[in-house]
This record gives sequence, C-alpha cells and structure tokens, in this order.
Amino acid sequence: MNVLFEIVRQSLATLWAHKLRSFLTMFGIAWGVGSLLLLVGLGEGFRSGQVRNLPTKITSPSGMSPTLCGSCLR
Repeated sequence: MNVLFEIVRQSLATLWAHKLRSFLTMFGIAWGVGSLLLLVGLGEGFRSGQVRNLPTKITSPSGMSPTLCGSCLR
C-alpha cells in the first residue's frame, strides 16, 4: 500500500512540476479524441443520408436509371 501511495505522489509531483508539458499533452489527447468523434459522426451522417435516399434513386429492377448514372445512357 505504501508503494502505491509513493507512486501516486511522485506522479502528481511530476505533473505539478511540468505544468505546460502536462497541459499540452492533455490538450493533444482531447484534440485527437474530438477529431475522431467529428470524423466518425460525419461518416455516419453521410452513410445514413445515402441509405435514406437510395430507394428513391433506384427505379428499375437492374438498378440502372438516369438519375443513378446519367452518363451511362450517352
């Protein structure tokens, strides 16, 4: 129990001694997590939009229509 307390005490002392380094590290981690959440949210939003609009674009049984592939008919 004494060893665990000493490790925690030393860790907190090191964090307190290097405030800027600790802040920049935490900021970088938060920035990375936020960026990841943003990208996953955008990807899911685009996916759900495509899934919702897909049945209106496919009109023929073969899946080919002028709205889906406009240059295929030329």
